[in-house]
Amino acid sequence: MTGVKATYNAPEHETTVLEPSQAAVRELDTDRDAPTAPSDSALGQIRADVIRVQSVINEFLTARMQNDVKDEKFESRLLDGDDEIEED
Repeated sequence: MTGVKATYNAPEHETTVLEPSQAAVRELDTDRDAPTAPSDSALGQIRADVIRVQSVINEFLTARMQNDVKDEKFESRLLDGDDEIEED
């Protein structure tokens, strides 16, 4: 690995550092739409790690958006006076 990483900062959220993971490596190995295999050069390895970090970022942001939607639905039901509310 080359040390490529991304840092996520947002209000009301602690800083998260995202790095290429083994899961992302396996995912890209099975992704038919993934770009061609990188060369063994230093630049090729950086390119591969950037692609892996992009995959990790996508998973992270998708999970955050899903949690935000859940929270908004819960808050909406709470404000509407739903007495049978159970948080998911």
